[in-house]
Amino acid sequence: MQITFGSFFWICLDLLSINIAFVLSVILRFGKDWVRYLYKYKAAFIYLTIFYLIFSLIFKLYNRIWIYTSISSLFMVIVTTTCAVAACVLYFNTVREVYFPRTIQVLTWFISIFLIGGSKLLWRLYWEKRTRFKRRGERILIVGAGDAGNIVCREINKRKD
Repeated sequence: MQITFGSFFWICLDLLSINIAFVLSVILRFGKDWVRYLYKYKAAFIYLTIFYLIFSLIFKLYNRIWIYTSISSLFMVIVTTTCAVAACVLYFNTVREVYFPRTIQVLTWFISIFLIGGSKLLWRLYWEKRTRFKRRGERILIVGAGDAGNIVCREINKRKD
């Protein structure tokens, strides 16, 4: 995998998002005593980051162009995040014998999918809206309804020629 500035940006943003998700899950779970528990689970930051990087390389998450995010791309985000959180929990349960509450596991998983998938969807929406208002071209009318007309409309919007 060749690392460009764009993929480096997405990697850093995703790692930041998954660690923010872990902090938010500890805050939501423990309330006022969250600092003490966060200190107890401080090693989870490193391992969660490492496992996320490993699984994102395995599933080739950063070989995609995020301007064209689709359901399959979001599914890959869900699979990568699920594997990373599960591997981190299994590692801590078996090797280090530190047990995470299930609420932290589920909240970390859910919030990280929300942050990572949401950032990619926002990027796609930004690019779609940006290119739509910049173009001044010939107006067309597609006669006919159904899936074929929808596909033709999407292709016309995507292509500049």
